[in-house]
Amino acid sequence: MATGKPNSKKVRKGSSATSNPPLGRIVTFYSYKGGTGRSMSLANIAWILASQGQRELANDWDLEAPGLHRYFHPFIDDKELAHSVGLIDFLANFVEGARHQPTTTSKDWYEPYTQIGRHAFSLNWDFPGHGTLDLLPAGRQGSAYSTRVTSFNWADFYDRLGGGVFLEAFKRNLRAEYDYILIDSRTGISDTSGICTIQMPDDLVVCFTLNMQSVWGAAAAAQSAFEQRMTPHRTSGLRIWPVPMRVELNERDRLERARDDVHARFQKFLHHLPSSERASYWGSVEVLYQPYFAYEEVLAALAERKQQTGSLLRSFESLTSYLSGGSVKELGNVDEDRRHAALNSYRDAGAGPFYLSYNHADREFADRLVMLLRAKFGRDAILWDNDLLKVGLSWVDTLASAMNEAKAVLLLLSRNYIEGGHAPQEVAYALKRGLRVIPLMQDDLSWSELSRLPEPFPSLARLHGFVFSSKPKALDKEVEQLSQILRDVALSEQSRSSKHDPDDPHRARFGGKKVNNGFAVKAKISAISDDLFEVLLTVHRPDGTHFIGEVEFHLHPTFSPSVRRVEFKHGEASLRLEAWGAFTVGVVTLDSLAMLEIDLAKERTAPAAFRMR
Repeated sequence: MATGKPNSKKVRKGSSATSNPPLGRIVTFYSYKGGTGRSMSLANIAWILASQGQRELANDWDLEAPGLHRYFHPFIDDKELAHSVGLIDFLANFVEGARHQPTTTSKDWYEPYTQIGRHAFSLNWDFPGHGTLDLLPAGRQGSAYSTRVTSFNWADFYDRLGGGVFLEAFKRNLRAEYDYILIDSRTGISDTSGICTIQMPDDLVVCFTLNMQSVWGAAAAAQSAFEQRMTPHRTSGLRIWPVPMRVELNERDRLERARDDVHARFQKFLHHLPSSERASYWGSVEVLYQPYFAYEEVLAALAERKQQTGSLLRSFESLTSYLSGGSVKELGNVDEDRRHAALNSYRDAGAGPFYLSYNHADREFADRLVMLLRAKFGRDAILWDNDLLKVGLSWVDTLASAMNEAKAVLLLLSRNYIEGGHAPQEVAYALKRGLRVIPLMQDDLSWSELSRLPEPFPSLARLHGFVFSSKPKALDKEVEQLSQILRDVALSEQSRSSKHDPDDPHRARFGGKKVNNGFAVKAKISAISDDLFEVLLTVHRPDGTHFIGEVEFHLHPTFSPSVRRVEFKHGEASLRLEAWGAFTVGVVTLDSLAMLEIDLAKERTAPAAFRMR
């Protein structure tokens, strides 16, 4: 099975030295405008081909707006590509090598740079036979990604560094390794779209919606590619496949006029098809608008049944048949249970985050549990100290922020946890804060034993929890059962959170009182500049008594960390901030867990410019 791990390329099935290497075809998917469904088409056709034993590479060349990986995210460990290098890194490696080559270097010095190696990875799915689907993403996503893309000098790449020769060698290596190389080109007219539509492909799939701007722009791009790939014998070196996308069947008369216009503009590019087949081509590849696919990136190859007239899958199968010369006409068979499980895995994305509280003596079990849950929900779905704690961060604030951000707090209960010093405090905090708590019981404890312990543990015995057995082989099945519980929790929490103001998420969540249970919170706001303000938050006891302990300030999520813990000193706990505008602050005293709330937009002494933001 493919590992799917970024930076760890799997050995491809059937790629031994004795097997016949494929002579792969390179197919570019292009659209003049965005929103056509171009990436969706590529992802489904790649899946269909791989399901019939073909070796595929899906390549995201839309560097300015990468998104192809989202159609495959259930089958990728690094779902947000935060740690995965890709195309822009691959190209930058060549550029760096070219700039440091001595003048005596051999002519083919660039050959090692043409191997995609660690820049691509295989999806976590077992395809039949030699089938495999590898992804070459746009590049490692993060704050530096846009800088790497915008600073890449394409003129220098071609004119001074020999980028054209490099890309031809790159193509040769790809053809030797894959049956099909599918390229997701960026929209419009640019350096990268020109590479994808003219230099790279054997086939050009031109996707467009049936509005004039999309049709005319796509037809002009097709004409340009057609002419520039013309051979000396005046034959085209490029097969062009125009595909109408997101076709709506309303307004029948206007639809027919649009179809007539499309056929007139693109018919000449179908010279590679017998004239008798062109009418059936248009009818079979047209992709209808299906609202279901407008809301999330999900493969029609998994969401729809085979042989359904009018389905997206049927259109993609027809186009696949044309691209493959009839060798692949339909999606390969897959067990229905497996298909449904894969479809559910799309819905798991975004189900978290869930915070895991555990004792470090149980680290081995916790490590295994986190790995299995992340395989279900994605890396960012599980928050725990192993990833959250970084050098220079306050561990108290960081863990408190994570616990409050989570849709549920998972308590990994064991005898070690019960006897650990921090456990009662974390349990009491989660329960009194009203956080969603799910006890995960290891079998060295029992619910009845919990009920006999001091508070707060008996409260856990009254919650719906989950029990793990001591059998290692049972863990995979148990995690599947736990995953269903977490899916349900995520849905209910999503429904509850949807009732809160997304611009001010703490409003009405901390009781709405500035004075409560013997404590009070106040704020002093002053202008630093026209659009920056200083906020001084102070918690005190109105009766004047001094208090020893800590208070927790819950800030707007744009602050990092969003939860700050401050000690009482001389009868007060104060926090000084800089902010652009008003928001609601939640306050929790950590001894009695009294909750306070202050809406800074309602503070009359604050500058008007601050309150209005």
